[in-house]
Amino acid sequence: MCLMMHGEEVGKFIKGFEDETGIEDFNYKGASLWWIVNNRLKEVSSEIYTDKKKSIFLKKVLQINERFKSIPKKIKKSNSYDLLFFLPKEREIIKDGVISYLRVGTTVNKVKEKKIPYSVELFDKLSKLVSKNPGNLIYNNTTKEINKTAREQANKLHLEWKLIKRRSRDGTDIARKCITYLDFWYSKEILEIIVRYYEICYKLLTENKVRCVVLDSTGHLAERTMIMVANRFNIPCLRLLHGFFPVSAVRKLDFPKNCYVCVYNKDLKKRYIESGMDKNKVFVTGPTFLDLNKIKELKERRKYEVKQS
Repeated sequence: MCLMMHGEEVGKFIKGFEDETGIEDFNYKGASLWWIVNNRLKEVSSEIYTDKKKSIFLKKVLQINERFKSIPKKIKKSNSYDLLFFLPKEREIIKDGVISYLRVGTTVNKVKEKKIPYSVELFDKLSKLVSKNPGNLIYNNTTKEINKTAREQANKLHLEWKLIKRRSRDGTDIARKCITYLDFWYSKEILEIIVRYYEICYKLLTENKVRCVVLDSTGHLAERTMIMVANRFNIPCLRLLHGFFPVSAVRKLDFPKNCYVCVYNKDLKKRYIESGMDKNKVFVTGPTFLDLNKIKELKERRKYEVKQS
């Protein structure tokens, strides 16, 4: 089943499921577990999540992997940052001892030039083993208490999910597939990961005076959890767009009130607004993910070559 072919069915299921079950109230310390996960329904047709044996294996592997990354370390730091860049570890490039970042490298350099206090916090993808060069990985903020809380709360939240899904009266094939899919993301194993992300992000934001969180995507569990935690403290989250407009076959954009987005041009701003984004929270900045210095260098070189020809 392809989501683009059945997007309307999935959207209909979501609306009905929300109305019947009250899933929108499913939360951890005020952080909507429904919002953190519902964007992933675009993968509802993936067999790895809906096949029982494959999904059991995957969630166990992810749980063990995240537990391994989150072994408590004696690392403590606190500071005041105007900007906290919250990025996947894969964005970091270390060459000859110099650290740079994909997509947001130009933005980070501009921030550094203007001497704006900032920090870069990195997370690994769920399936990725802990990096050889841990740097500012968020797992460094893990404590024994956080790990204990994650395990305990995951069990409670999983029981709550089982009660919620029983309220659904939708017997369609797409509903069964969606609920089976949600069973994976609301399993004890994955809920443990989400709760740990929440507690780590909470620790980051409370121990460091952060004025704004900057992200280059909003699809990963860690990113969506960070947005929810920041929202609790009314800390704005600024999304730097790096690709095309995220056309959704499922539903309109439903970002929390603390989310803002930078877009390339007025046309994209209009499309975001038409999809449900507050016009005062969309800024036209041009392509922030491009290396502007490199572009300038290439333009100058091209001018020189034209003159010589």
